[in-house]
Amino acid sequence: RTICGHLRRSQPEKILNVFQRIHLRFFRACGLALGRISFASSRTAMSDRLLVREGSMEVRSKVYTYRTAVKWTEQKKGIISCDGKPEIQVATLPEFNGHEGIWSLEDLSVAAANLCVMTTFLVLAERGTLAFTSYHCDAEGRLEPVDGKFQVTVMTLRPHITLTPGGDAGKAKGLSEKAEANCLISISMKTRVTLGATIA
Repeated sequence: RTICGHLRRSQPEKILNVFQRIHLRFFRACGLALGRISFASSRTAMSDRLLVREGSMEVRSKVYTYRTAVKWTEQKKGIISCDGKPEIQVATLPEFNGHEGIWSLEDLSVAAANLCVMTTFLVLAERGTLAFTSYHCDAEGRLEPVDGKFQVTVMTLRPHITLTPGGDAGKAKGLSEKAEANCLISISMKTRVTLGATIA
């Protein structure tokens, strides 16, 4: 009651100005770009900070748009297309009365997370001057019913990273974990992603 009364007697404009100055100094100190800040999750904040430091541009202020198209061809098959890139044949999985030997949306979902972690790791390894000779990652997604609807509930990624002689295994493990935490696909979906890296 005392605090509320104090705020009612105070000048709101002055209070707002103080908080704005604190906000500005904090994010300048952290090296973050100015703009709207959301503290929805620590992973999102970490990702924002990672991307902002790429070059001198304020990456957070940019918006990118990507377009694809899907065309049905026959049975339970289709084609994914994107301007300037090879088409990909897709189909429903055999488990759902589909077809063998053709990429499915489930395959592509797991592959997207796997690819995202790798490309993020490559950026981090370059910045951290981590020397390695190979990177291979096996990924697995679990599809199961939740509340009467199928969901990919867990994705497990197992990167295998081979370092150059004398390489820092601890650093490599840390960067692989940071790559998963900052992967835009991991951040964008509600599927739980786990990582178990092997460093050689």
